[in-house]
Amino acid sequence: MKCKKCGEELPKNSKFCTKCGAKVEDESVEEKLDEQIKDEIIENSIETEEIIDNSESNEVKIEEPQFEEEKKQEENNKFEVKKQKKTKKKKSRIKVILIVFILILALVAGMIYIFKDELEIFSKNDKETKDTKKKAENSISEMEKETNDIEDEANILVTTDKREFKNGLAWSKENGQYVCINTDGKVIFRLSNEYDTVTDFTNPDYTLVSNYYNKAIIDKEGNIITTDRDNGAFDKIVSDDVISGYAVVSKQIDTYKVKETRYGIIGFEGNWILELSKNNSFLKDYTQGLTKNILTDKENLYFVDIAKKVKLKERVYKYIYDDDENCYFYTNGAKIAKVNKKSGKIEDIITNITYGGEYSVSDGLIYITTSKWNKKKAIVTSGFYDLNGKKQYEIKEKIVGVTESTNGFAGIITKNNGGTSFGTVIDKEGKHQFEPIKGVKKLECIGENKFFISYSNENGEESYVCNEKGEKLFYAINITKYKDGYAIKDDTNYIDENGTILEIIEE
Repeated sequence: MKCKKCGEELPKNSKFCTKCGAKVEDESVEEKLDEQIKDEIIENSIETEEIIDNSESNEVKIEEPQFEEEKKQEENNKFEVKKQKKTKKKKSRIKVILIVFILILALVAGMIYIFKDELEIFSKNDKETKDTKKKAENSISEMEKETNDIEDEANILVTTDKREFKNGLAWSKENGQYVCINTDGKVIFRLSNEYDTVTDFTNPDYTLVSNYYNKAIIDKEGNIITTDRDNGAFDKIVSDDVISGYAVVSKQIDTYKVKETRYGIIGFEGNWILELSKNNSFLKDYTQGLTKNILTDKENLYFVDIAKKVKLKERVYKYIYDDDENCYFYTNGAKIAKVNKKSGKIEDIITNITYGGEYSVSDGLIYITTSKWNKKKAIVTSGFYDLNGKKQYEIKEKIVGVTESTNGFAGIITKNNGGTSFGTVIDKEGKHQFEPIKGVKKLECIGENKFFISYSNENGEESYVCNEKGEKLFYAINITKYKDGYAIKDDTNYIDENGTILEIIEE
């Protein structure tokens, strides 16, 4: 080790130079320091090189994520800036719109205030215009309705001379012309003005119409089957109706050798039931049909299906009833006679009947008042008999009038010892269904469980339709019996069982 000042060689670890006395620095420390410094420099250079190398090799891995994050952050910042700008613009726009709207409202309010009188007039005129328009529309609607009503009314006929329904058809007149209607009130056909007389549709398929010069048989649709004038088979239709389903006709024969009148019976299918012959001259008096296949001259019956005359022992006074086998008649001999339709056999089933005491009932019973003399005194009894003449129920009251029965109920008129009349309805055993009404003038059975009653007493006059219990259904001055669901009330209208008027319509 040498002294740095004089260059003298010095022993190791000397602190002062032996020659010049200068302080000697420890070389090893300096060397160590130098070496340490060198080593640090070398290490630093090596680390620097490694860092550079590593950074170059990992450039994508280290720097790229950091760049993306920064990029996203930058984009977010830009988005926030834009959002804030849009919000500011939107708020500014809203403010502008509100300001403009407020200005417009203020302007409108000012205009309304300035021109309020003119607006009131305009509003009033507009309202009047709308009202006028509405009135016009309503007027048009009413006019259309009235037009429709007029058209409907034009189809509704007001008819007169109404006749009862038979087999679902009835006649009435409209302006003097007969029209045929059904139970729906619809006009089926109009009869030619040539004919002024009609018969009811007692036959379900045919009827007879006529005038002074001619008779015609027509079907239920108004088609002419035959007439007096327009055929070569006969000259005259003798029958006054076609209830029996046939008609008696005649033909005048006047030739060089003979002059005579021949009679026969025709069917309505163009066939002869009984051919023309002078030997059938008895048929000239059989002008009326009584029921199916039966003609009568008021004293005799003629059964067309067996071509046999049946002469009753007594004059036929009133036809009562018929079923599939028999007909029942009240005769002038004060009897009820039963006539068998096939054999013509006559049997008296009830005798000693008082005048006016025969009535048919709906359940096959006949109410009859009979009288028998006992020691010069007539004993009068009343009751219901079956169709073989056997008494079923006896009525103890003194009855002066009785109606037809309906479902076992019949109307009766009685008189007290002073001659005052009373009316009520009884059942088969004679029990009153309601308190007898004083002053009854008329009591009729007009339909199923329906009665017409008319009375006059100290309480006034009244007439109405009631049920078997006496409960009023509707008022009427007069009324016919119900046929096919309809009756004629007060000679003016067809009504149903509820009293509803049937309108007649021509389509």
